[in-house]
Amino acid sequence: MWSWLSGRSTRRRGVAAAVPELQGALPRIAAEFERARRYERTVTVAVFTLDATDHASSTEHLCPVVREAVRETDLVVCDPVARRCVVVMPEIGAEEGRRAVGRMRELCAKQLRCPVRGDLAVFPRDGWMFPDLVEAAQKQVVTDEPIGR
Repeated sequence: MWSWLSGRSTRRRGVAAAVPELQGALPRIAAEFERARRYERTVTVAVFTLDATDHASSTEHLCPVVREAVRETDLVVCDPVARRCVVVMPEIGAEEGRRAVGRMRELCAKQLRCPVRGDLAVFPRDGWMFPDLVEAAQKQVVTDEPIGR
């Protein structure tokens, strides 16, 4: 099991224990970005959200499904305050990230039976800091049409 998961259960909010909350995962995210800077690698940040009208507590449903759809090396975190799921994908470039986000959107929409939005940003092209990449991702929607309706 991942060392960053120990003691970071999000069960208190009803989210699967395998998906840590954003605040608890920030040290691991910072370490991943430091590694990417040091070795001049790309990191793709994807942000997934559900149509708020379909699920009152969208992260409870979305985060576990996204966790199942990613590689073992990807870091999935739940941001219940912003009602989104954030995925940090090390060593994935823009084109690979776009394909991965599309695949994840399709899987999530199929399992959850509602529209899923997937946004994408790539380090260092779109920003150097994690919060900047999350913000940039939400401005770069992978596709304008929601999947799943």
